[in-house]
Amino acid sequence: CPFDIPRFDEETKKVYKCTLCVDRVSNGLEPACVKACPTGSIRFGTKEDMVAYGEEKVAKLAARGFDNAMLYDPEGVGGLHMMYVVPRGDMLAGYDLPEDPEVPGTYFTSLRALRTLGTASMWAGLLGVGLFFLRTGRRRPPPEEVAIAEAYAKKEGRDGNGSSARGDAAAGGGAATTATGDREPSRPGGALAPPDEGEIQRYSLFDRILHWAIALSFIYLLLSGLALGYPRMAWLYDVLGGGQTVRWMHPVIGVVLTVATVIMFVAWVKDMLFSSVDRAWVRNLGTYVRSGHVDLDVGRYNAGQKGYFWFAVLTTVLLLVTGIPLWFPGSFGLGLLQLSRVSHHVLFLLAVAGFIIHVYMSTAMFPGTMGAMTSGRVPRRWAAFHHPAWFRRKDRDDDATTDTGAA
Repeated sequence: CPFDIPRFDEETKKVYKCTLCVDRVSNGLEPACVKACPTGSIRFGTKEDMVAYGEEKVAKLAARGFDNAMLYDPEGVGGLHMMYVVPRGDMLAGYDLPEDPEVPGTYFTSLRALRTLGTASMWAGLLGVGLFFLRTGRRRPPPEEVAIAEAYAKKEGRDGNGSSARGDAAAGGGAATTATGDREPSRPGGALAPPDEGEIQRYSLFDRILHWAIALSFIYLLLSGLALGYPRMAWLYDVLGGGQTVRWMHPVIGVVLTVATVIMFVAWVKDMLFSSVDRAWVRNLGTYVRSGHVDLDVGRYNAGQKGYFWFAVLTTVLLLVTGIPLWFPGSFGLGLLQLSRVSHHVLFLLAVAGFIIHVYMSTAMFPGTMGAMTSGRVPRRWAAFHHPAWFRRKDRDDDATTDTGAA
């Protein structure tokens, strides 16, 4: 190679593979080794043309007395992108070529099946989300006055001395609101809610930076994973800086994602523990899917959000575990490499499915959700309607801060 690209690094124990001079080929030129070869022994072309050329050379060698001449393109590994015309096919070891390389058929079958399943699943997921949105539309909470009244009524109802806030509001009065709506919803004890502030703080700057570190890392891994795992998506290499860059960056970004996920786990795990309310939420999952809401006294996160948190943590850790053998293939046996590759692909598909649902629900399905991870704030009616228990606690904390400042 005139550019000394294919080489083995003694320190890292990694092989830097020939790229077939993709930059030259994409501009209509042949690879540099073909151009530089003084004897014309190296040829470049389509697989079909090169097989025909190789068989012609083998026939010429046989006519000259090389009865064991062969075209080295072993079927056991699915064929090669570089084939060799070998004068002495009975002495392959002398050419540093394995005599009968083979990859188990189950390996190719499983990869093809996973690629087919993955392609179908991703398209089906996107189509399903689109159809679901067309059928159900966006799920908007009720007016702020009603949503806040309901949030406090849920606490009263849980304590045994309250009724439906929405029913009170619909009746035209009661504890929830006045008939004319000219005063703010009343709270337990008759205290009035503060004037409409519009929004409430949901995430700190630290939370948002952490979330976007995870999100951007995952998006890069998603795109680079598609390039690495799906030949039809190889055009993404150019978008992401080239094949060598992607192969180097993919595992590094994987470590970044894992570290950020571990930090997220430590920071958020207390809020992600399941409670009796979450068990009730799961029992009403069908209602949530149909209406986008379950009439329960939900805290900062509902059971679906908690479930996705644990799913994301688990899949991220497993993706790193199964990715390590692929990162350092020379340190592991062939059987473990095959298992890791298939497992990594399955986990990738599961992670993508969860990601599609997460993005859909946080953008299109529930207006106001996306702002939580940009500005850190959400509409008060959104918080009161979807997370009433958390809203009341946050509302009390804000009141206490206001009272302290006034004092």
